[in-house]
Amino acid sequence: MVLGLEPDGISGPSFPLSPANTDSLLIMLSSIFLAIAYLCFTSRTCAETITYDWDLCWVSVNPDGRLARSVVGINGEWPNPAIEAHVGDRIKINLHNGLGNETSSLHFHGLFQEGSNGMDGPPAVTQCQIPPDTSFTYDFVVRFYPLCGIYTVA
Repeated sequence: MVLGLEPDGISGPSFPLSPANTDSLLIMLSSIFLAIAYLCFTSRTCAETITYDWDLCWVSVNPDGRLARSVVGINGEWPNPAIEAHVGDRIKINLHNGLGNETSSLHFHGLFQEGSNGMDGPPAVTQCQIPPDTSFTYDFVVRFYPLCGIYTVA
């Protein structure tokens, strides 16, 4: 049998439903399914655990060129380092509060902490404050959301 459209006497494309074409269609659909399964599998199996060891400390900087002042730095540096990760990666940040006179926490602007809300300050809202000279380990998975780009840690 041949299926096709022939409006106004103009012959259109015909697609015979023969066993050979059915087999080709099944092979094509199987290939698409396998490609999708491969992408899903590799995105899970290729995910990494990325670990950062950060020590919060006071550093003297002159960000506006007018006056040096004390700001919170990480590992003696300012501006603070970037976190680089892909969707599915696990982020572990071993944070030591070396500020001496201040409590602290990290807040990840723009990253939804679905399932790991306690890993995202602000202090006394979703996370307890980290007292001076103590440590806390942030541990969460980067989830996919339609929001992509660069996010900041405060």
